[in-house]
Amino acid sequence: MFDNRTLHQDYPLPDADNFLQDDVVRIAEAITAIDNDFFQNSVDLQEKLEQEERINAEKFRRIKINHLVDDQLFNV
Repeated sequence: MFDNRTLHQDYPLPDADNFLQDDVVRIAEAITAIDNDFFQNSVDLQEKLEQEERINAEKFRRIKINHLVDDQLFNV
């Protein structure tokens, strides 16, 4: 059996010379790995977005306070 892999993520690839019963398992493993990678990327992206939202909310809070007291109490 040939063990072809993708260049970047090392996902298993089918090969024309492999038995179908072997490649079906390899394709299932690849799809599962891709699904896991996409899920983890979406979790990571959501965490980054939430962090950016907190940072922006804090900046807005500082701008608002500076404006209310008509002074530059906080650096923005």
